[in-house]
Amino acid sequence: MLVFKKIRESDWGAYHDIDIESFSEDKIEKRDFLRWLESDGFIGSYSQDKLVGYLMLRAMGDYGNLARIAVNKSERGKGYGFKLMDRAEVYFRDRNVKKIELYVETKNDVAISLYKKSGYSLLFESWHYIIEENFVKKIEEETTPTDSAEMRIQSSEDYENIVSTFPSINKEELKNHLLFHLFLLVLQRCKVILLSPFLSVKVLYESLE
Repeated sequence: MLVFKKIRESDWGAYHDIDIESFSEDKIEKRDFLRWLESDGFIGSYSQDKLVGYLMLRAMGDYGNLARIAVNKSERGKGYGFKLMDRAEVYFRDRNVKKIELYVETKNDVAISLYKKSGYSLLFESWHYIIEENFVKKIEEETTPTDSAEMRIQSSEDYENIVSTFPSINKEELKNHLLFHLFLLVLQRCKVILLSPFLSVKVLYESLE
């Protein structure tokens, strides 16, 4: 029997193992794990008090973001993914969320099948790029600064500038990314020429229409 409750700091080891199995190219560092502990949307699924899966959820007004869902590799095939999806929808309904959105890589057939069977539908496909922090540092170290270009990670303080430059951007999701410094901005002659989230090629699904 699965029990759902908030993730605990003592779960870091088990969480990290699941995270590496599920998101090897995009794993969460411990500092961000500790930050997520402050959120009531960081929910673990436990079997005999052992963490076997988790959800990372954000409710912002009538918009809900299913940031992550993962199940321990040794526990897959038991229907835990569907139970986690059901728990996510309970969380969002309790907060009067009207629409849930999530991203998934186009090559992740297992996850896409789970989302479709859970009632999600495709909105659109888009191209994004993975830019690792170490790569950004390497660019900074090897590139000679000039007056015409700058590259830096964005924070919540940059929200207004980004929205004014990209008025059609999803503002609620932008806030979510900025909270964890996941946007890289390239400036040239004081004008934004590239805005890239950390995600790779994704397919966006939604539910709760």
